[in-house]
Amino acid sequence: IGGVKEITTSIRAGEKIIWMHCASAGEFEQGKPVIEELKKYYDNHKILVTFFSPSGYSIGKNYKQADYVFYLPIDTPKNAKRFIQNVQPTLVIFVKYDFWYHHLKAVADRKIPLLLISSIFRNNQVFFKWYGGFNRKMLKLFSWLFVQDEASKDLLLSINIKNCSVSGDTRFDRVASIAAV
Repeated sequence: IGGVKEITTSIRAGEKIIWMHCASAGEFEQGKPVIEELKKYYDNHKILVTFFSPSGYSIGKNYKQADYVFYLPIDTPKNAKRFIQNVQPTLVIFVKYDFWYHHLKAVADRKIPLLLISSIFRNNQVFFKWYGGFNRKMLKLFSWLFVQDEASKDLLLSINIKNCSVSGDTRFDRVASIAAV
């Protein structure tokens, strides 16, 4: 498993980086349509994809649209700060639900646009419990949250998170593009 040093020594100085984090293979499938669109419109940027799970990494490491693929460094304040300082992403995208407080905070502290995509929320999740303050704090670090359905948006609005919109599930876009081939 790679650490901050391995990642930051792989990236060339001065490269413009868009960083996407996916927990696993399923989230990576949801992220692929977004990566493909980003490559069209931001062709002067490199795409860095990080994973938490070996299943995601093993699929992602062979994905031609990603310029860099690594495991996400352990979520400590020091690792997160060094990672963001060295990579200097211009945009950060987390897919669905994998929340790493120190990484999110390091991004937000540097005022880098931070998006959550293809997210879905249920009222039984910790964010919506009386004891979910810390988790709600993480959601508030995002610049914008793109959720899959109106129910998720309504739940976010119920905890005063207004920077959200319904955009659907990018898996459908992925399935449609595969079926069209």
